Amino acid sequence: MRGSGLGSIYDWNFTTTAQPHPGNRTIDVKRGKVLGGSAALNYLATGYLPLAGANLQVRTGTRVAKVEFSAGSMPLRATGVLLDNRTKIAARREVILSAGSIQSSGLLELSGIGQASLLKVAGINTLKELAGVGENYQDHIRMSNVYRLKKNFSSFDPMIYESGGAYASEQMRLWLEGEASWYDYTSSAYSFFNWGHVGNSSEAALLQLARSDNQHNSVVDGKKLDFLMDPSVPQLEIIMEGSFVGATTAYPGNGSFATLITSVMHPMSRGSVHINAADPKGAPVVDPRYLSHGYPFLCFGHNNRFYYGKYALCYLQSSLCGGQLSEAG
Repeated sequence: MRGSGLGSIYDWNFTTTAQPHPGNRTIDVKRGKVLGGSAALNYLATGYLPLAGANLQVRTGTRVAKVEFSAGSMPLRATGVLLDNRTKIAARREVILSAGSIQSSGLLELSGIGQASLLKVAGINTLKELAGVGENYQDHIRMSNVYRLKKNFSSFDPMIYESGGAYASEQMRLWLEGEASWYDYTSSAYSFFNWGHVGNSSEAALLQLARSDNQHNSVVDGKKLDFLMDPSVPQLEIIMEGSFVGATTAYPGNGSFATLITSVMHPMSRGSVHINAADPKGAPVVDPRYLSHGYPFLCFGHNNRFYYGKYALCYLQSSLCGGQLSEAG
């Protein structure tokens, strides 16, 4: 789910609530309606469906309103699902709820499972009070360092931002004819580091902050601390993208660009995803609480020192025009 599909009719077009730490911004939550969700380019429809048995039916353009339960059963026993058009589909054995990280919790809440106080305001009868529904939402955060390339270097930018132009059209023609083309470009270069790779002082400082600012009663955060102390577990992902990738800055045009994208692998911030009590069937209320923990702030600071000390300036300087064009979270 990338490129022209983002923000289109094939995208749910969800957004977060205003996030105070990233400048009170609301951030797009890209999730596709197509089979495969946000990973639509995996070609799941053409690759997996022919392998399925005759008992599989895929109903496109169909949305589940809620899970149905046997009346008065304790514990609750799912008997099927109710669609938005009031059609009921009965289950002979079980109902598997798999609506992704954004909409699974909402489907539970619409079915009467979740926080009783929220369900009451939404006018939904509580069948099972379960405080954890919709909580513990975690999302990777990333920062883009964008650089302008020197004139003798090309990039993928024209294929993205000038897709109707002469150069992009010529590259598409070459690709369709089986010739070498920019459209053969598959993806970026990825690298994974632990904080020891970045520097011993970084590792010590980040681990100390994670310990001091940690919610020690959380099993999830405790596991993240275990990961931080394990040198075999990567903490930082760096993606080298052959184009302009900015979050808040528009494509400036007039040149070629490269982007170093940094993603923190185990951020400590945890948020929530719930139905909107005022509009239960509408878009969910997504509050990732980005940067609510001090750990990622320090991560990005140490990462930038790593870029300029060991990475970008040492190995990429010959291809870059100069300083960083923009930095976007």
